[in-house]
Amino acid sequence: MESDSRKVTRSVEVKAEARNDRCEASNDSGLCERTFKVHHDPAQTRDELETIISAGGRVVNVSISHRAYGFLSAPLAIETEEDISRFINDIESGKSAPLSTATSGYHYHLIAADDEEALETIGRALADKGYLAPLLPHEMPK
Repeated sequence: MESDSRKVTRSVEVKAEARNDRCEASNDSGLCERTFKVHHDPAQTRDELETIISAGGRVVNVSISHRAYGFLSAPLAIETEEDISRFINDIESGKSAPLSTATSGYHYHLIAADDEEALETIGRALADKGYLAPLLPHEMPK
């Protein structure tokens, strides 16, 4: 069992990797949202998405911050295992690659969940698997 100081440290680490650390229940869906910066190779995409969905999240979009092209974002609307399979199939069956390949695997996901606790659970699960990436100084929330 984790000590209380370890729990606090991990919570701080998870929050440090989140791009915006607040629950926005005022959005159209009524869900809380948080953006997480993550990093992994394309072969880990299914596991990353399954980790988020199984912890109670919905993947609203994917974004990258590219030095030449700027900030790019694409809607995903992944809520179920079927959505994950469709997305993976679309990537694997075409000549397209995940958006994150343009930034060596670094990307952001806007994640929606029913409450702040679910977002914390998702952050811990992503951290436990090594998917959370550190924010750079220019990415820190203001």
